[in-house]
Amino acid sequence: MISTSCLTQTRHLSALNLPPMYFLPHQSRTVCLTALLLVVAICNESTAQEDQGEVERLKSVPQLIMDLGAESFKVRKAARAALRKSGMAAIPALREVERTSTPGVKDQIQSILRDLERDSFAGQMKQLQKTLTAADAKVLPEWDRFSNLVGSDRESVELYLRLLKSEAGLFGTAMNSPKNLPSQIQTRVAELIQSTRRDSEKFEQFSVDSYAAVLLLASNGKIRLPGGSSTGISAMLQQPQFLDMVRSPEQGKAFSRLAGAYILRERIAPAVPMSFARRHQIPEGPELARRVLKTARGTYPLSALMLLAEQGSVQDLPLLESLFSNTGILVGKSDRTGYLVEIGDLALVVAIHLRGRDPRDFGFDPKSDRSQAFRFVPETTGFESGESRAESRAIYAERFPADSAAEKSRAK
Repeated sequence: MISTSCLTQTRHLSALNLPPMYFLPHQSRTVCLTALLLVVAICNESTAQEDQGEVERLKSVPQLIMDLGAESFKVRKAARAALRKSGMAAIPALREVERTSTPGVKDQIQSILRDLERDSFAGQMKQLQKTLTAADAKVLPEWDRFSNLVGSDRESVELYLRLLKSEAGLFGTAMNSPKNLPSQIQTRVAELIQSTRRDSEKFEQFSVDSYAAVLLLASNGKIRLPGGSSTGISAMLQQPQFLDMVRSPEQGKAFSRLAGAYILRERIAPAVPMSFARRHQIPEGPELARRVLKTARGTYPLSALMLLAEQGSVQDLPLLESLFSNTGILVGKSDRTGYLVEIGDLALVVAIHLRGRDPRDFGFDPKSDRSQAFRFVPETTGFESGESRAESRAIYAERFPADSAAEKSRAK
């Protein structure tokens, strides 16, 4: 059977319009035979190429992966091309073999995976850019969490697309190689921090969208954050560009929700997030404060207690009352004030405040001007002596005996 390409080659020969030549009978036979052999050779080569292409097309993904280790360079090259054409379907099998393959094969697999993963993410992001619909967004990473936090209307989709574009590398990795995401987040956070320094003109400028994208990814508790990453992410909450966006009437709510989701993540550096939550009335702030107060170590309880004083409720009373006997020092006694503020002192003041009472009725700064509102400063939230501290707690126990009994029961 003569292939189509063979017939094409024959027509090409006949179309050369060679000048007429005169041959003796035996010469004519030789020329004809030579021409016939040339046509057959061309046809055989073309057919072989077609057959090889068809073989590669019909091979299964596992067979093609095996061919990556073949001795023949042509076989390896053909296998790489066929695997790239296989698209997303080849990714799971490639990842499975990658772990146990030889270095040479592993390098080829990783190169193919990078191409497939980049193309697949880019293609789906391009489709979203065309439609701006939640239906096309849902196949992309972190959309479910983003839509729950921010929304799924067209404006929200547009913001989500902005975040994808700003950190396409991170989201592409999240989609296709999640095990590599923690290290990439760590690197990206370091780069963003670098862009905020005085010599930042040497580096890229701080991008609010990039930071918001990092917040979205970092707020996913299933994604591990390497050591130090949370400190860097928390520090960026103080960046003027991000603070301006939080105050923005158009998208302030969306960026606040992204920050709030990160604030709720376990085991983050809490100092800056609590300060940020106090400053911008972030609803997730009190939950972070409660988490800090359950361990009540270091100076963090100071910010946590003040956060509850501003945004807490009577539901926080049991937690506050459990801290009344905590002698951890928040503010040391000084010659200027003469007051020492312990964790238990400030917890007591906050509890009184949340009950709608004036702390001055309980022995805190009793000589201050009652025409002025009570001020939460060291002079008003601590005591000059242990006797005055014990007296204040006794007044609280007398005014709220049921709660005091519950506190004693917990202490036992």
